[in-house]
Amino acid sequence: MSSHQHNRCHGKKGSNDPCDVRAKFVSKDLHEKNETLFLEVVQTACQLYDDLVDLSTAIKQTMDEKYGPTWHVVVGPNFASHIMHEKNAFAHIKCNNLSFLIYKYG
Repeated sequence: MSSHQHNRCHGKKGSNDPCDVRAKFVSKDLHEKNETLFLEVVQTACQLYDDLVDLSTAIKQTMDEKYGPTWHVVVGPNFASHIMHEKNAFAHIKCNNLSFLIYKYG
């Protein structure tokens, strides 16, 4: 467990509550059956971590466990990318003013 992990949730929900996490796809190439899991993985990580490295590590570990290696995760408020990915193994997700690029390649 990372020293940066903490639960910011205090039982209240609202538009400014950090626990009121709303992840949504910007773009994707996924099997429809996997879409909900991708959003849930990102939402859970956003509720648990503040540090960008911790966020990306937690998401990568979850994806590797559920779908096997080799997942790659990029997290930040801004970035540009040009990547290759395996078929049905790519998601660009926005959550809490951060972008998440999650893809499998290799």
